[in-house]
Amino acid sequence: YGLVRSGVAPDHPDVKNVENEFAAILDSPPTSPNNNNSSPNPIQFYGNVNVGSTSSITLPELLELYDAVVLTYGCDSDRSLGIPGEELEGVHSAREFVSWYNGHPDYVHFTEVFGRYLKNATAKKQTRVVIVGQGNVALDCARILTKSVQDGKDSLFHTDITQHSLSVLGNNDDDDDDDNNTSGGGGVAVSIVGRRGHVQGSFTIKELRELTKMEKNHDCTFVVRDDELELGGSTPSSQVEVTDSRAKKRIDKLLRSVSTPTGAIDETESATKNSIHIRYLWNPISFNAPTDNNDNSQSQQSVKSVTFERTRLTGEPHAQTAVGTGEYTTLPADLVLKSIGYKGRPLPGLDELGVDSGDVSVFDERRGVIRNINGRVGVERLYVAGWIKRGPSGIIGTNITDARDTVASMLEDLPLLTSTNSNKLGRDGLLALLTERNVKVVDWNSWREINRVETDPGRRRSDSQPREKLVSVDGMLDILN
Repeated sequence: YGLVRSGVAPDHPDVKNVENEFAAILDSPPTSPNNNNSSPNPIQFYGNVNVGSTSSITLPELLELYDAVVLTYGCDSDRSLGIPGEELEGVHSAREFVSWYNGHPDYVHFTEVFGRYLKNATAKKQTRVVIVGQGNVALDCARILTKSVQDGKDSLFHTDITQHSLSVLGNNDDDDDDDNNTSGGGGVAVSIVGRRGHVQGSFTIKELRELTKMEKNHDCTFVVRDDELELGGSTPSSQVEVTDSRAKKRIDKLLRSVSTPTGAIDETESATKNSIHIRYLWNPISFNAPTDNNDNSQSQQSVKSVTFERTRLTGEPHAQTAVGTGEYTTLPADLVLKSIGYKGRPLPGLDELGVDSGDVSVFDERRGVIRNINGRVGVERLYVAGWIKRGPSGIIGTNITDARDTVASMLEDLPLLTSTNSNKLGRDGLLALLTERNVKVVDWNSWREINRVETDPGRRRSDSQPREKLVSVDGMLDILN
């Protein structure tokens, strides 16, 4: 299920309910005058196929087999800040962290990596995490880092978070000597930092409201500074932005209702208590290693702090930019997560197909998307939809409108698409080619068997846990063998 399985936070099961709609389509063939219940399902799933690879199938080969090909493979890389220290150990993307705790097979090895950064909790020392960026993904990461993993109401224990992630995140629940302390070992102090103000933040009120309730539900302090709200919200342009948007009004009201005067903030919080601080109008300047020149150990190459410059907002409403003021601050950091946006990559062989418009590449490297007009790529019979079409924005439901736009283009092109179909082998040709290349295809029935194993009561931590995911491709294929 792509983003639903590997991107949606485990404590947001309601968002994952869209899986049921997808499953219904594959379980029951859509009815139409040309398709009765005795006909094969016109929609088929073929997994474990590496599109773009000569070991599975290339894009030109797909175009030879089918009347039309739609690329919907999303964004699987990250934008770069381009500042000093970005290569240091301990500086990772939020996408990597999310993929890890959600059990994506390509990121299981991060268990050792993130375990090393979060180990301070086991030694009853505070782990400092800085998250750069202020979208919903940043809030997800902060919440997962600080939420209780013990068997209790609203804890991660009863979600589909993977066991290997739960064990690392649960380091700070070990050896709890204080009955009133739900964090047991060292706490996790998270700072979510953005270069603009709260009015420009891209998170939604639902995710923000969850953080404001962390104190009550998970003994996690939530702090937003009233002076930073005032700095960002007092510009004439920000006031217009709030007035123009009901969602912005609600966020502004919520944050002001829970804000704390800067002078009343405890800067020496207990090392055993979790906390989340949202900081506004700070732009990252550098990620810093230790300054001890006599230390030649591996820790010398690990991030220890992040330097920020205070910014101010300038510009017209809905187009304000953050400019530096010359004021700097440094936050300690054992781990940094960059949550500044996903970025798409070109499918192997995409640019080799050529385009109608001349020398312009099919793929826009700067934006990380495939160039298109209403889903039409500059290659005959090739289309695109989703994040790789428009960029990593919006929620799952946004893709519905996006897909309709692409399908409308395909319907307009139907005379062209069907004019050469006599030579197209379609799925028969695809399966023959994959069989010839010894590709182990995972079809829908195979996936249902994997799903059965993952949801087996014997694998789950509790009756409430939806599933314990298989986290290796080989493990999934072994089930089928």
